[in-house]
Amino acid sequence: MTGGISLLPCSARCWSTTTNPSTNNPEISTVESAVRIAFEPINYTSGTCHDQFNQFKQLAIEKSLNKLQKFGWDVNLDQYHELVNNLCLSVTEQQTL
Repeated sequence: MTGGISLLPCSARCWSTTTNPSTNNPEISTVESAVRIAFEPINYTSGTCHDQFNQFKQLAIEKSLNKLQKFGWDVNLDQYHELVNNLCLSVTEQQTL
């Protein structure tokens, strides 16, 4: 171990820290499982004449999240919609600019 980082192959690693000899990671829940998915907010057309206000990527993310719901995943989109409503331009705002 060098500087608190294990140099062992992935299969040989266990959760541990240099300050706590416990092999249990307190952040891992054995009761519920969660999946965190991250999306890049921009793509190669963002900011160009093809997608001046970065709307195509937003639509693609929305479609992907809706597919997860259709597959039966318990997806809470409340925070996503709040962020989109507060941070993304509406059609009226785009036309004004």
